[in-house]
Amino acid sequence: MWGVGFLPLGWARFIDADASDCANLICDGAQHPAFRHFASLGDVLCDPEASIDEQFAALVAVMTRAMRPNRDEPRIARVHAALVSGDHATVHELADACAMSIRTLERVCMRYFGFAPKLLMRRQRFMRSLTTFMLQRGTRWTEAMDAHYHDQAQFTREFREFMTMNPSEYAALDHPILTSFMEARARVWGSPAQTLDPPVHR
Repeated sequence: MWGVGFLPLGWARFIDADASDCANLICDGAQHPAFRHFASLGDVLCDPEASIDEQFAALVAVMTRAMRPNRDEPRIARVHAALVSGDHATVHELADACAMSIRTLERVCMRYFGFAPKLLMRRQRFMRSLTTFMLQRGTRWTEAMDAHYHDQAQFTREFREFMTMNPSEYAALDHPILTSFMEARARVWGSPAQTLDPPVHR
């Protein structure tokens, strides 16, 4: 199985569509206008006779042909780095840190990140809390909560919104696969989830 994940810079370089139009989307990638230029990969990646090296070479070739620079790349990188840092509590602070207006920040976020700045900040805050809880076994939620939460009640509301259950209900479940995945990813890539990866310039 091959999996390719795009960070916002990757989306800008490979996908000619607003990320907000594709967020939480399930579709036939070979038919969708945003993704169908990758459809030719199916011939090799779904060929049981193709070797891993042949499949990898096909991936590299198609990605190389599809990649193109984007004039918004410096802005994307600034927004991405500021979101991952967790240093900013409000959209206004985030916009100032990225040296852009709130309107420009909203445009960049919707185009390349898929969501409005406020939701992105909430998601990052939640993921920092969740990964702390998952990686530091035995930690209580009050210890894992991100510092930007006003109180435990706010955290519980957002947890329920993102996970459709209370923190205590989630903690009572077994998470052998997710915990192992997060631990391995943190060890190999330096962060336990893609939402916490910093931008990478290539």
